[in-house]
Amino acid sequence: MPHTSPRLTSQFGSARARGAAAAGGLEQLVTAAATEDCVLGVVIAARRGLHVLFDRFWLPGGAAASDTVRVQWLEVLHGVCAKELSSAAEGHVRVASYRGCAVVWKVAGGVVLLLTGCGLYDEIALAEAVNVLGSVLMMICKSKVVSEGLVLSHFGKITLAVDQLVFMGQLERVDAECVYKSIKMKSTVK
Repeated sequence: MPHTSPRLTSQFGSARARGAAAAGGLEQLVTAAATEDCVLGVVIAARRGLHVLFDRFWLPGGAAASDTVRVQWLEVLHGVCAKELSSAAEGHVRVASYRGCAVVWKVAGGVVLLLTGCGLYDEIALAEAVNVLGSVLMMICKSKVVSEGLVLSHFGKITLAVDQLVFMGQLERVDAECVYKSIKMKSTVK
């Protein structure tokens, strides 16, 4: 498969991070990201098979990541948690590292919540954020056990919740009640 440069869709992000993304590699992007404070991605995947239900990735500085970078991150995240997924206990936060970037994941019912970040957004900050995301998902779905079907049926509200939790690669709100109340005020298309 020929290599194609990813297209940047935003003017935001540091010149170093944009250059790394334009060079087309996750390795260069992670190296550039190691010096900046950024949440690099949020993924909600099905527990069975790790099929992606929702994902959002950012470059350092807040620009949306290209499809090439997104696919590479998904492969990395799959490799990080696939081995331990069958033995992972419900609700326990797991921590891993990939080239200096923190990867935090948690099983919540029938889904897996994954967050990755670097700099200020280390394991501790991401663990708090993944717990908030899990709580908000239960509030949105009105169920203690979140399933694939519930995530898909409440996709609009979940998108709003992730946008309230992480904005342009920065943690905004880490209070589940605050996030839930703010998405209730916004209307979603049914």
